[in-house]
Amino acid sequence: VQPEKKDLDYSKYLAIDLGVDNFATCVSTTGTAFIIEGRWLKSFNRWWNKEKAKLQNQYDRQGIKFGKKMAWLLRKRKNVMNNFMNQAVNYIIKYCLENKIGNIVIGELEEAKQRASLGKVNNQNFQYIPYGLFKQKLKAKCERYGINFIEVDEAYTSKVDALALEPLEKKEKYWGERICRGLYQSSTGVLVNADVNGALNILRKVAGDSPVRGIAGSGRVTRPVRVRVIPVNSHEAPL
Repeated sequence: VQPEKKDLDYSKYLAIDLGVDNFATCVSTTGTAFIIEGRWLKSFNRWWNKEKAKLQNQYDRQGIKFGKKMAWLLRKRKNVMNNFMNQAVNYIIKYCLENKIGNIVIGELEEAKQRASLGKVNNQNFQYIPYGLFKQKLKAKCERYGINFIEVDEAYTSKVDALALEPLEKKEKYWGERICRGLYQSSTGVLVNADVNGALNILRKVAGDSPVRGIAGSGRVTRPVRVRVIPVNSHEAPL
């Protein structure tokens, strides 16, 4: 399938840092930042796992392998996840097309990062949020509109001081630090959202330091816009 012809600037980038509370933190070389919130999805996922475990225990006691309630629960999860991912992808693609951004750079989110963000999970059957599905949908939309989709290793992106252009490498002590949950104190004296710092470093891995130098000067990345996505027909889930 031929991509739809769009007027894109391939010197422009949007970098995405994936997370749990902040589902997708996005920073562009136009100097803006926005966060697609993930707390609702995290809450739904916890609720769903509890409901599934409760129902499975009931089935085990009754000697039932599978039933209508479990089928409904599985269908509900699939629908909610698909709907959330579609809305998130559409928002990002619309933003890129409106701003003529020709490249999307995304970090890899390992299961370990989810585990760290969600805290202790006792159930070995716990199902995590399907970030792979999000990437798959995003990549397909990128191909449709001729946007380059680039995946990079997230190593050191959360610890390195992006605003100070600290080298992206392992070291004993980093220039900046997380001073509390969600906030990163740059050695430049600027306080920035920790996930925005991560997204800036993801951007540096592909576009180099020069765009980040320009973005840092604008000051707009320190005030990311928050975007709330709630899937349709999901009223049974906790809000």
